[in-house]
Parts: sequence; structure tokens; C-alpha cells
Amino acid sequence: MRAERLLVVEDDDIVRGVLSDTLRSQGYEISCAGDGAEALKLLERDATDLILSDISMPRMDGYALYERVRARPEWISMPFVFLTALGQ
Repeated sequence: MRAERLLVVEDDDIVRGVLSDTLRSQGYEISCAGDGAEALKLLERDATDLILSDISMPRMDGYALYERVRARPEWISMPFVFLTALGQ
């Protein structure tokens, strides 16, 4: 049985590293992207079971990534979780 694969989308290297290391230590297989545009390229190449995405990122933010993911029939049911340091 393969480990569940998670895609972590976060522009901050330290936060991305901490999230990835923590999730790997729990047995998940992790892919990482620095923004939404990079995440879309990874999704085209590799299947994932869940997306964990920051909201505020350069080039393509989390909201735009979410809209692009939901626009694809093959990804429409993929779980998507927003992570943010924003206080709003």
C-alpha cells in the first residue's frame, strides 16, 4: 500500500520545510511547490491525494490555484486545505 501523497504549496522556505518534515515523519509522501504556478506543473505530472496551500504567494496565489484545480474535472474532488499566517 502506498503512502498518501500530499502537495505542500508555500512560498516561505522555512515554513515549507517544517510542514514537509512534519508530514514526512507521519508517513506521508510529500511534494512541494513555491507557488500556485509550480503546483499546477506538479499536479500535471504526479497524482496527489491532498493539497495544502498558502494563500499569499507570488505569481499565483492560493485562491487562483484553488480555482484552477476546481476547473479541472479530474481534480474537482481533490481535497484542498488553505494554510495562512494572515489574521483575517
